[in-house]
Amino acid sequence: MQLTLGSEFYGRLTRAMEEHDLVTLASLYHPDAVQLSADTGQVLRGTAAIVAAADNMLQAVGPVRTVSAGKFVECGDFLCVEATQALRFQEVQTYDVFVLRAGAVQFQFSGMIAPRPAALSQPPGGPSTAERRVYDRYRSAAAARDYARLRDLISADAVDITASRGVVRQGRDAILDAARSEARLTSPPRLTAVTCVVETPGLIGVEAVTTETLRLPGGGIFGLPGGPTLDLHCYEFLVLHGGTIRCRVLGLISPRPDELEAIITQSVEQIRRGQQIAHDAKMRANENVRRSARLLGDPWWR
Repeated sequence: MQLTLGSEFYGRLTRAMEEHDLVTLASLYHPDAVQLSADTGQVLRGTAAIVAAADNMLQAVGPVRTVSAGKFVECGDFLCVEATQALRFQEVQTYDVFVLRAGAVQFQFSGMIAPRPAALSQPPGGPSTAERRVYDRYRSAAAARDYARLRDLISADAVDITASRGVVRQGRDAILDAARSEARLTSPPRLTAVTCVVETPGLIGVEAVTTETLRLPGGGIFGLPGGPTLDLHCYEFLVLHGGTIRCRVLGLISPRPDELEAIITQSVEQIRRGQQIAHDAKMRANENVRRSARLLGDPWWR
C-alpha cells in the first residue's frame, strides 16, 4: 500500500501524540502555523504556542491514541480527518482540518464531535470582521439559493469538501453545479443557531445549527415532495483569499452520517407504508361502491 503525503503526515502526527514526542510534533508545524480550536475558542500562532498547548493537554489527559479514522479526506494540501481517539479515561470523537505546505501544517481547525458540553447559542451577527462578513454573505446566499452571489464569493479554483461524507468538489463551476443538484433534495437551509466562532485574518471556523426539510417523493401533501425536518449541527471551516472562499470544509457533528441515513431510511419506509395504506383504502372504497351499485341493479358497475 502506497502512502499519500496526507496519510504519512497523519501517521507521524498521531505517533507523536501517542508517544508525547514534542520534538517530532514541532517538526510537523511551520514556524508561522496557525491553529484554531472550537473547543477553547483560542487561536494559537507559531510552533512554540501550539506545541506548548499540546504538552499541557497531554499531561492532563495522558497519551492520545488514535483508534480509528472514520473519515480521511485528502485533496492536494487539504486534509480532513474525523477520528476516534482513546484518552486516559474515555474515548472521544474529534475532527481536524489541516492545510499543509510542504508536508507540514500551515493552518489547522479542530473540535469535538462527541462527547460535547451543552452548547450555548451565540448572539446573532457577532463582530463585523472581514471573515465574519464573508461567512454571513455565504450563508445568506446559500439560504436564498442565489447562485450569482455565491459565484462572486467562491474562488475560481476553490475546493469544497464535505468531510463526513468523503465528498470533494474542485472548481467553482463544479461546486455550484452540485449546489443546484442538492437544492432539489432539501428545502433552503435556515441558520438557526451559531454555537462557536473562532477566526483570524483569512480563516474562520464555525459550529452552527441549520434547519432544513428533506424532499422525499410522496412525502408531502397533495402529491408534493416532503420529508422530515432536521436540525443539523455542523462544523464549517473557510480559508479565504482576497475576500473570496479558497476552501470550504463542512462536517456533521449531529446527527452523524449513519444516524442521518437511518432517519432517511425510516422516513422513506413510513412514506411507503402510508402510500400503501392510502392505496388499500381507495381500493376498498371503490369495491364498496361497486358492491352497492350491483345490489341496486346499476348495470354500469357490472
